[in-house]
Amino acid sequence: MIKQIGEGLTIVVLDDEKDICHFVKEFFIRRGFDVHAALTGKAAIDLVKKVKPDIALLDIRLAKGKMDGIDVLKFIKEKQPQCYCVMVSYVDDKKMIKQLKEIGASDYLLKPLTFEKIENVIKRITKVIRKGAS
Repeated sequence: MIKQIGEGLTIVVLDDEKDICHFVKEFFIRRGFDVHAALTGKAAIDLVKKVKPDIALLDIRLAKGKMDGIDVLKFIKEKQPQCYCVMVSYVDDKKMIKQLKEIGASDYLLKPLTFEKIENVIKRITKVIRKGAS
């Protein structure tokens, strides 16, 4: 049996849009990842504490709650710095992207998300993780 790209790796997905959470979750499950999704920043932090993900896909702007994806990124980088965080937004703001990378974001994806965009970033990150583990 061929090893799936995500086998043995855990991802936390944060997005306040249920459809996007479902789309991304199914995408990663089909690639062998253990996937956990959250609709709020607080729920994402609770998941991070519980499952200690290898990768986090974090929407920056959330409609519900006081925490946004940037708050979750800061929490992850403080508590679990080895986690690769990919930020997601509709906004193409070079200054914000630079700030996110300084905080510790691994990458930045613009919405609307496509299979190709997600696949390229996640393949690159999983190669780095696997290389570091060997």
